[in-house]
Amino acid sequence: WANAFGTADRKDVESAELTYKSKSILRTNDLENVVLETIRLFWKTYVSERNFNEAIASRDRSKKLVEAVKKKSGFGYANPGELSQAQADYEGRVQEVKNNSTSYLENLDALNTMLGLPQNCEIKFAISETVPPVPQLPEKSVEDLRQIKSKKLALGAAQSAYESSQSTDDLVVKLVGKAYTYGVDQDADGSYSNMVSGSHPQYYAGIKVEAAFGANLAIETRMNKRYLRDLEQVQLSRMTQENADSLIQAQRKVQSTY
Repeated sequence: WANAFGTADRKDVESAELTYKSKSILRTNDLENVVLETIRLFWKTYVSERNFNEAIASRDRSKKLVEAVKKKSGFGYANPGELSQAQADYEGRVQEVKNNSTSYLENLDALNTMLGLPQNCEIKFAISETVPPVPQLPEKSVEDLRQIKSKKLALGAAQSAYESSQSTDDLVVKLVGKAYTYGVDQDADGSYSNMVSGSHPQYYAGIKVEAAFGANLAIETRMNKRYLRDLEQVQLSRMTQENADSLIQAQRKVQSTY
């Protein structure tokens, strides 16, 4: 009964194949995530460069203002505390340049590493000032998403593993038999002749029944597989709803960002 006609073995193989297919589908997602991460880092580095240049320009303007206030103060036209305020603002601009410089260099190093370029490689950003319109993408069904397809395959693998555990939990009933012959004689040659001629055949046939008692390991294994299957079902249901919400929210975010 247990694993009759290799039922459990086939279910184990089926579970392994479905698990492999489930992981293979997500490999494309991982590749896309690498591309998206690189694109995000590209724009992050570009923005940090612009912030750095703006900070330098702001610092230079603040420096000129300090020089103008100094001249004004030398002629006695400056208001009380005006020079100190201008100097404090200039110091803040200097610190802002340093902070933006650190951020820009950090992002630049990360971008060079991501693109496989040597460190300290200068990158010149060629950015179009025209923002393209939001593309009108076709409606995407949640069922067609790779994550959902992968989770469905994972659910199938868990179901096959559960069915395999059910099969191996039954009694083991086997038809067993044995046939042999032997030779009996005072002379060795005569004994050998009796053996090969089948003069003294011996055989038996019977039924062998095996059952596990005590630890209930098979029962606990079956329960574990069932709970794993139920967990996959709950995760699939939740993931389907979450991805449907994410699709709608992504469309809203693209429109608002544009």
